[in-house]
Amino acid sequence: MEEASELANYMPLSFKTPKEQEYIEFLWDAFETNYSHGKYQFALLAYLCHDELRLFQHLADQADEAERLRERPHRLRQGHREGAAGGDLAIRLQH
Repeated sequence: MEEASELANYMPLSFKTPKEQEYIEFLWDAFETNYSHGKYQFALLAYLCHDELRLFQHLADQADEAERLRERPHRLRQGHREGAAGGDLAIRLQH
């Protein structure tokens, strides 16, 4: 049971909607209740659902990061063109 509580360390600090937070709390409560009453098969089911949500959240975060990285070169190129056109960017070569 103590090891299972470590799973909370890997969950996001906030969720997109209050419904998501409620669902996470429901799953954790179902896990704790079933575990404490010896209904281990139901506790395992709630635990696995909770763990899958953690995995999905991690994958969503990775996808968001990949999207930001894909957009970054475009913004850098665009900024470079704007700077050069506007005279804001000066490159000096020293020999």
